[in-house]
Amino acid sequence: MSDTTSAYRFIEQTRRAYRTANYAPPDAEPYPGVAAIYETIWDQLFDSDLRLEDAYAEHGLRNNNIALRFREVLGRSPRGFARHHRVALAKELLERDDLLIAQVAGAVGYEHPSSFTKRFKAETGQTPTQYRQED
Repeated sequence: MSDTTSAYRFIEQTRRAYRTANYAPPDAEPYPGVAAIYETIWDQLFDSDLRLEDAYAEHGLRNNNIALRFREVLGRSPRGFARHHRVALAKELLERDDLLIAQVAGAVGYEHPSSFTKRFKAETGQTPTQYRQED
């Protein structure tokens, strides 16, 4: 088995395990739109083309309104929620030294490693390389 195949399998297994272990739909009884947006985000969490505006429109929700409700129920904005979980998975993937930063970036939904590095540093205070070196 090639190193690339092994890395791809590891990434897919880690993504599945992360989704299973961290899936916690909100109790958003007074705000049904929050649950719908949560499901959309969770289904597309690691997709590079996650577009929240499309999800809002699909469910007939207004951007500012649902973002406030989402934050009230889950403690983060929809974008912040997605970023948090992408970075959390990235931390797990960075434990494996044979994965390139670009592979980790792609695995968590970033098309460009530079965008991933910027977001990772904003969440953790470290670049992915710095995080990996300390791990």
